[in-house]
Amino acid sequence: MTHRQRFISYLVLALIILGLGTAILFLPNIKELASPEFLREYILGLGWWGYFAYVFIALLSIPLPIPSTPVALVGGYIYGAFVGVMLTIIGTTLGSLLMFYLVRQWGRSLVEKLVDSHHIQHFLHIFKRRGQTAALISYALPVFPVFSLSSLPSSAKRSSVSCSRN
Repeated sequence: MTHRQRFISYLVLALIILGLGTAILFLPNIKELASPEFLREYILGLGWWGYFAYVFIALLSIPLPIPSTPVALVGGYIYGAFVGVMLTIIGTTLGSLLMFYLVRQWGRSLVEKLVDSHHIQHFLHIFKRRGQTAALISYALPVFPVFSLSSLPSSAKRSSVSCSRN
């Protein structure tokens, strides 16, 4: 990371902290807005649009570096285990397809800009040695960033149907 990139990162972090501090000062009910009960009631209050909103948030957790595990847990809390899992699967599958086609459109250079080269080499080595089993375990464990896992197979010259085959 260059000095300029590090400076921009610290500047963005400072702006986020300043924004949160300002929100806490000027919004006295911020704790209510951040509570799980408020979020649940708000999403359920959207009716059928709440399902679409949750699927959209789950979709965004793949191409954006948003951890998908907390999103999945929120889905289970809001809609229950079965419906939450189904909505999460729909959203993350659509997000993975979106990521696949974004990387396919803009190539490996996009992956190299968004994912550290060390992680790229590490994942490619694991996938080459262990194949589909390693890919399945990597997606199942909440340790690995789904963002980088979704972008790596699509940088290879394969179709979306066969991107996980050896």
